[in-house]
Amino acid sequence: MQLLKIDLKKLSVIPALMMFVFAAYISISFNAIEMRSASYLLLGMMLLTFLGTCYLLIRERTIPLMGAIFFTFIVMVGLMSVITDMEWKEWTYSSVSVLMLLTLFHYYRDDIRPLIIGAAIGFSIAVYMQLYQCVTHPELWLVSDSKLNSGYVLGDNYNGIGCRVICAFVANALCLKITKWWWMNIIPLVVSSFAILFMVQSMTALSSMFILVLLCLIPHTLLQRLSAFGVFIASVLFEVLVCFQGKGIENNDTARWFIIEVLGKDVTFSLRTEKWDAAFRLFTESPIWGYGYPTDKWYYAYLSSHAMGPHNFLLGLMLFGGVIGVGLFFWAVYLAYKRLLSYHDVFSNVVLATSAVFCVMMLMECYSIQYPIMIVVLAYYYGEFEKVTRKNVESPELDPLEE
Repeated sequence: MQLLKIDLKKLSVIPALMMFVFAAYISISFNAIEMRSASYLLLGMMLLTFLGTCYLLIRERTIPLMGAIFFTFIVMVGLMSVITDMEWKEWTYSSVSVLMLLTLFHYYRDDIRPLIIGAAIGFSIAVYMQLYQCVTHPELWLVSDSKLNSGYVLGDNYNGIGCRVICAFVANALCLKITKWWWMNIIPLVVSSFAILFMVQSMTALSSMFILVLLCLIPHTLLQRLSAFGVFIASVLFEVLVCFQGKGIENNDTARWFIIEVLGKDVTFSLRTEKWDAAFRLFTESPIWGYGYPTDKWYYAYLSSHAMGPHNFLLGLMLFGGVIGVGLFFWAVYLAYKRLLSYHDVFSNVVLATSAVFCVMMLMECYSIQYPIMIVVLAYYYGEFEKVTRKNVESPELDPLEE
């Protein structure tokens, strides 16, 4: 009797569904809108999907260097969280979703089109859910103190919406390389994204989204790439000259003039300079391995009583894992962008532009690690994506979800 053999790498619906679960899990905040049952259900789906990816990893028996580095980073921060009695449970959930992401892209690296499509669908649904909430609950954004509101679909606070919208955009933009029919989704998605960010008054995210779309519309690939590098360089300079100065920036007359008169901002960036100053001071007290993943109480006790977190991703990394953690994270980033920069087409520039804009947004916020790592993973595996989509153009095949 001949046994039926199933090639998991050719069952395109399965990776698409797995990536859909990942996108939904990191983007939809059911807890924030008080849907506890749905939150537990989504968490259970994510954990089951993770178990499935563990099976795929056992079958594959290999991991890429970037994956090994991120795994080391995750384990290190997790161990420090346990040792210092920090938020190890929440870090575990985040870590599990990241490991699921890394495994999916490695196992299906020969054709990651279903993963991109699954992510695009998951993020798109989340964005449309947020738009529906904003339209049906105008009290979340019409009142004068709307920035103090909480309970959004895309995060408890309006500051969490931007990173999810950016991830939705890049996933949908890459789908255009798979099929031009995806314009039917990306246009309403972009319009919805701008509408949401305008309604919740997330000016940093709104400006970043505008810059990203503008970068992606530049017709010349070299100019497009140079412009993305310009945004990245500007973010690095801001990090060094402003964020790392902490409250010291308030005593610099030139900086005060530039921030107040040119940028039209509060010199403290809504008290962020206080958080940056406190975060850097805490880093110097444990510079080698950091503190682990902090709890809310730890943030309020040692960082600032006004808001939770350092409101800067790099300073957050420095607190999580110290110099070792930062070194591991940027080693993986280096490997990813070394590969990405060897390609010079429009869609590689889209990933690069997304990364640059994400750097700008992370100057003001410390997002969960899933979001920046997802962008890094897209950069790392862009070569495989470009290869299979180029073949798809040269020799048209079936849609990856219809094979």
